[in-house]
Amino acid sequence: MIRVNYNGLIADIRDEELEAGLAELSQCSRSERRRIMHSVQKELEKSMKLTDSGRVAFTEQQLKDTANDIGLWFANEVIEGRAENYKVKVQ
Repeated sequence: MIRVNYNGLIADIRDEELEAGLAELSQCSRSERRRIMHSVQKELEKSMKLTDSGRVAFTEQQLKDTANDIGLWFANEVIEGRAENYKVKVQ
C-alpha cells in the first residue's frame, strides 16, 4: 500500500488498485490519457474546494470516489515518471 498526497488530499492506494490504474491508462493513447486526467483533476479540484471551504464532511461514497481519483492520478504519475514526488512517508 502506498500513501499518496494530491495537494493536501491523502489517500492510501492498494497495490492492486495501482496495477489496475496502470493497466487502464497504459491501454490509452497519450491524448486519451490527457483527456481522462483532465476529468480526474477537475473532480479532485472539486474535492479540494469542499475541504477548503470549511472541512465539509464527505460521505463514504465521496471519500471512495476521491480516493479512486487520486489512485488513477497517481497511476498516471507513475507512467510519467513523477510518482516519487507524491509519496507520503509513513511514520
